[in-house]
Amino acid sequence: MKKTSIFVGALAIISVTALVIACGKDKETKAFQSEETVKESNIDDMSIYLKEFKKKMISTTKGGETLSIDDACWHLEAVLNYTYGNAGYQTSDIQYDTFYYQLNTDNEEVTLSQLNEAFNAISTEVENTYELCNLTNKTILALHTEFVNDAKGPGVVIKTILSTRGLNMDGNSINLWFDSTDYWHELYQDFGGNIYAGGKCGPYVGESPNSGAPLELTRKLNLRIPRLGCPQGPVYYTDIEDGFLGLYGSDFETGFLYDANSPCHYKLYYRNDNPEEPWANNPSRCICPEHMNYYLSKGMELVNHYQPAGKNIISLYYSCDEILGARYGNCFHFMYLQYGIPHCNGGGGDE
Repeated sequence: MKKTSIFVGALAIISVTALVIACGKDKETKAFQSEETVKESNIDDMSIYLKEFKKKMISTTKGGETLSIDDACWHLEAVLNYTYGNAGYQTSDIQYDTFYYQLNTDNEEVTLSQLNEAFNAISTEVENTYELCNLTNKTILALHTEFVNDAKGPGVVIKTILSTRGLNMDGNSINLWFDSTDYWHELYQDFGGNIYAGGKCGPYVGESPNSGAPLELTRKLNLRIPRLGCPQGPVYYTDIEDGFLGLYGSDFETGFLYDANSPCHYKLYYRNDNPEEPWANNPSRCICPEHMNYYLSKGMELVNHYQPAGKNIISLYYSCDEILGARYGNCFHFMYLQYGIPHCNGGGGDE
């Protein structure tokens, strides 16, 4: 089994706590519940296969059996998700954590013993990090692994990204649109807990200083992702693929991101202080509720348009970048996406 290639671009992950929610639209509430069910046809086969593979991997009698680098990467990611994944819940907040493990191999093969050692080491990191995570109603959403060549010597470095999800809600429902108080500054970044954020703006300047438009869009859009339910056990993902979506190349002029009806002419927020582009000018850097709802309304359209065939959206995260020039500056919003193939852990359980 082969791991699929990276979608669109690389996912730049930092430790992030992500939640969400309006001129022009009525308030809308929705109960939190599973909206779709994983098809029965592929429930047991994958879980049974991974259960048997894991038994073989941890067995003391596995001998010198080997896998190719690509197969080792696929199996490690799949077994980690089979073991820890529990993704079938509505999500508002996401925390990303990244681990590294040195796998010493002198060729293009990995023994089952080496793979088991990597699995045990990464599992320890996952369990310790999950224990420290303070999200409400938390479960592990996904684990994505990449094998990266080690420039310092033979072998590879295993990069693992852990996505832990949580849900903050008022009773059994939440407003899925921004309301009349949702004036948000264009900036939000979390540099490993060092938050760079603009908070609320306009009539509500000074409120919610540890948030900003990208974080608020992230929270509300993750709430809109249909969550898969399983009749027999937790949902987990394989063949996880990261993607990056931003304003590059032809997207500025004729790409799918262009929209003449947008406040800034794009489906992702863009601010340019160049006086020759007044349609993208926003000197206050404040995004009003009506405009926040526009970008929110385009979120799932972008997710679906760039979705790889045969995969489901797992999670997404808005980020931003500010570029200051001698004459004028600008700000871009980006979207990081994660897709995968869903399965039910219905293969008899993980013993």
